[in-house]
Amino acid sequence: MSRNNTVNNLVFAWLSLISGLIVGWVDFINNEPQPAVALLLLFTVLLGALKPRLAWLWALCCTAGLPLAYLLLSGLGLKPASWPAPGLYATLLAVIPAMLGALGGVLINYLIRGLRRKD
Repeated sequence: MSRNNTVNNLVFAWLSLISGLIVGWVDFINNEPQPAVALLLLFTVLLGALKPRLAWLWALCCTAGLPLAYLLLSGLGLKPASWPAPGLYATLLAVIPAMLGALGGVLINYLIRGLRRKD
């Protein structure tokens, strides 16, 4: 693996973690999970389409941002709209839509590359 590729992967890992923190913030201020899940799907589809080889890693990093956001924001003294039930570990269930979004991004990348080859 070249140094340029390693730096590129680190940038994508940070982007996915920051995306997860944004999703966590949206979940923190909302009573309903739908806005956060929609945003999570959007971010993981984009990351999976842009860098499909490590799409699973981007999904995991995005998912890790959710409990981190809850911990950071509650550590700053903010109160969430509602705590995840039955506990903070429930935010890790977001790995399911995150993986589905990343897989969708990989599929989009595959289809676009296939269409380019036919031209």
